[in-house]
Formats: sequence, C-alpha cells, structure tokens
Amino acid sequence: MEKVLKSKYYSLIVMAIIFVFWLLCYLQYDKVSRVASSYLITIESIELTIIGLICAFLLIKYQDLFYVVPWITYTPFVFARPFTSQTIPYALIIAGALLFIGLIIHIIRFKPKFTIGSNFAGLALLSVALVLGGINTKQAFLGEQILFTSIAAVGLIAIYVLFVSMLDVPFRTLAHLINYLGILLCLEVVCSINHSADPLSFLIYKNIGVGWGISNNIAIIMLMTFPISAYLAVKSKGPKVVLYVFTGYAQVMTIILTYSRGAIAALIVGGVATIIIGIIKSLSEERSTYLPHIISMGAFVLITSIVLMWFVNTKNENLVAYAEGFKNNISNLNLTTFNGRTDIYEHCIEEFKNNMLFGKGLYAPFFDNNFTGGYQWGHSTVIHTMYTMGLVGLLALAFHMAQKYLNLFLRPNIEKIFIAIGFLTSGLYGLVDVSYYFINYMVVLIMILVCLEKTIKESFDII
Repeated sequence: MEKVLKSKYYSLIVMAIIFVFWLLCYLQYDKVSRVASSYLITIESIELTIIGLICAFLLIKYQDLFYVVPWITYTPFVFARPFTSQTIPYALIIAGALLFIGLIIHIIRFKPKFTIGSNFAGLALLSVALVLGGINTKQAFLGEQILFTSIAAVGLIAIYVLFVSMLDVPFRTLAHLINYLGILLCLEVVCSINHSADPLSFLIYKNIGVGWGISNNIAIIMLMTFPISAYLAVKSKGPKVVLYVFTGYAQVMTIILTYSRGAIAALIVGGVATIIIGIIKSLSEERSTYLPHIISMGAFVLITSIVLMWFVNTKNENLVAYAEGFKNNISNLNLTTFNGRTDIYEHCIEEFKNNMLFGKGLYAPFFDNNFTGGYQWGHSTVIHTMYTMGLVGLLALAFHMAQKYLNLFLRPNIEKIFIAIGFLTSGLYGLVDVSYYFINYMVVLIMILVCLEKTIKESFDII
C-alpha cells in the first residue's frame, strides 16, 4: 500500500481518479435545465464519502501528510454541478467531517511541531476580514455568512499551517502536484466541449462550464498552473522536456479556448515572461540540456503557426464560423461600459461609501435598478473586497499581497520566479475579475504558498 503512496506517480493516480469521478457525474448532469438528477446526487454522494474515508484513513494510519495532499488539492474540482451554501451536498459535509476527525487523530497520534509559515499573518488577517464582512449591516444572511466563511477561513488556515509544518517533500514533488492539476482542468474542458450538443456554438458563445466553475474560473486557475509546468520543463532533461512543454502548451491553449479576454491578455504577459526566463535558464545549462528545450519549444511554435495558417485559409464553414466568433468575442470590448463592468463598479463604490468599515458582506446581493437581487461577483478582486469587506478587507488584502510578494522577491531563485509569474498573471486578470474568495482558487493558492515555503527552506540557484 505505502509503495503506491510513495510512488512518484501517486499524485497523477489521484488526479486520474478525481477526473473519472467528475466525468461520471458530468455525463449525468443536464446542462440545459441545470437540474441534478437523483442518480447524479447518489453518485456524487458515494464519491465524496469515498474521498472522505480515504483521507481519514491516510491521516490516521500514516505520519506522512503528503499522502492526503493530492486529495485535498483536487477534490474541489470533482463537482460536475454548481451549488451554493443553501444547496451544498450533504456528502460534502460528511467528507469534511471525516477529514476533520482524521486531522485531529493525526495530530494527537503523531504530535507534530507547528510552525506558522511566512505567509500566515496575511492569510489570517484576510480570513478575519472575510468573517467580519458586513458585520454592522445586520442583514438576514449574516448568520449564514459568518458560519460558512468561518469554516472556510479556519479550514484553509489550518491546512496551510499543517502543510507548512509537516510536509517533508521536495519542491519538485509539489510542482508535479500543480502540473497535474493543470492537466485535470484541460481534460475537463475538452470533455465539456465534446459532450455539448453543439461544440461550435458552445465555444463561440463562451458556454464552457465544468460544474464547479465557468470559463473565467477555469482560466484564472490555469494562469497559476501553466508557469509551474514551464518550470518542470526547464528543470528536466531529455524526453521529459517535451512532455512538460506539451502540458504547459495544452494549458495555454485551454486558456485561449475559454475566450476570456482578461485571461488571454494576462496570458500574453505571463507567456512572454515564461519563455524569456525559460530560455535564459536553459542557455545557462550544458548544450545537451538546453537543446531539447529549444527544439521542443520551436516545434510547438511551428505547429501552432501551421495550424493558424491553415485556420485562416480554410473554407470549412464550421471553422470559419468559429474564427469569426472568436474574433468578435475577443474584440467586442466596450470601452464606455467596460462590457457591463462600469455599472457594477459604480454600484460597489456607492455601497462602499455607505458601509465603509466592514463592507456589505460576502453574501451581499446587488440591489438596485441594474441588479435583480441574485449574488454577483464584483468583477475585480480589489473592488469586490471593497464592497464585501470595506476598509478592513482592503487593508488585509494589501498586507497579504505585500507579504506574499515580499517572500517571493526576497532572495529570488528560479522556483520563486515561476511562482511569481503565476501569481502576477492571475493577479493581472484579478483586476477585471474576482480571483480571491473563490474556494477552488483559494485551495490552489494555499498549495502554491506551501510550495513557496519549500523554496525558502531549500537551497536553490537563482538562474
């Protein structure tokens, strides 16, 4: 049993299981009515219970905490249907309870020595601001908000502290974990396109949705994962270089398929930085090491160029329609309304003036002539923080960001540089869409911050 757990392919195996679990439910989900059948809910419940039992077993039996890390990292991406705090699957609560029990027994049995980590203070302040959001408004949703935000905040902080304190694996192992996540998202997007009634319209009208998130959610996470794949390519030799370049390339193409203008703009910046750093690092190695990097990158650039040339000159009606749809979607930027964001921003700022200290709360809906009462994201991490958590939230976010980037740029090395590219590209996109507070993003953020902690503890070359 432990031989499998110690295998270098363990994270890949867990990723494959999560993908199969997701696919089994996704094939049963009615994307038109958006109603989950009892059969789907049964399958989902069985899967979540299995995951919870596995996590509890691994935590109770083994001291090595890494055995549970892939399950915690990938499970937020197993959901093939969206849900809210009011419709949360009961099996998820059961799985969470099993995980909690396993963690308590693990701590009692193995008595770890806790360290808080270099990013603890910022995460803790942000968590407190999250819970306090809207505390002075006395809204009907406040009790529910405090309950769920407290559970999420304490859970994420606890995972960060536990992993920072007890994970004894090299940075490269955690990098593989993030790389496999990028592959998982690619597979989910491809399956969602393939399973749609009309794949062409599905793409043209930006209908990509994989259950746990839509195109924008997918893109903002992949902006953090693709630089890690590039890092693995740079640090590898021989045929593995081509493999990692391909996985990074696949993630880049998937981001483009999301049609997310903000993500594609951020991708251009991050992609150029990744290529430049990759070439500099590769050229600093021996000729036998850098040649595979140059050849593989050149091959994928050539393939892309050939495909684009054929794409432009093709007379196939479907491809022409797709090309037109892609062009219209990318170029359809209204600078006056910023594609509807101006109304949202103005509303958020106005509400901020009325609730300046703590904001309106994370669960606060948008109420005025332009908003129908349904919960909406503020389409900017900063503005959404201002609206939901007020000045307290803005200060907490600023402190967290300062601490995060200070730890990145203090004594820089190649590992930190690629992590920084991921954070900066997703951060750029976060200026026009919300990245933080989305639970899937936060789980990935925590895992990459744990990776960052490993770069502080381990010794690495700069370039």
